[in-house]
Amino acid sequence: MAEFSDDELVYEDHSQLPDIMPIFPLPNVVLFPNQPLPLYIFEDRYKQMMRDCLEGDRYLSVALLKKGWEQQSGAPRPHTIAGFGRVVRATRQPNDCMDILSFRGWAGLK
Repeated sequence: MAEFSDDELVYEDHSQLPDIMPIFPLPNVVLFPNQPLPLYIFEDRYKQMMRDCLEGDRYLSVALLKKGWEQQSGAPRPHTIAGFGRVVRATRQPNDCMDILSFRGWAGLK
């Protein structure tokens, strides 16, 4: 089992934020500032997203899906306001799924 760790605190300097970050759309989850959010990543498309995230700056946005997302074809549409944070600690399981053990919310974005 591989472990990825970054004990550094989330940056206070907003100039260090990336211009683009991945969006993880979820149906019943909201990421709040200064709150942890553990995640289990099992879908192939999101496993790839997390691999890219962990190899990069570790920033990730979590967006709540709009009501009725189940009936939408293609990519579901999230709300335009989302929370973002930084993955601090993650483990990769033997089946390539990931446990995001420490993902701390930082702020909201639109």
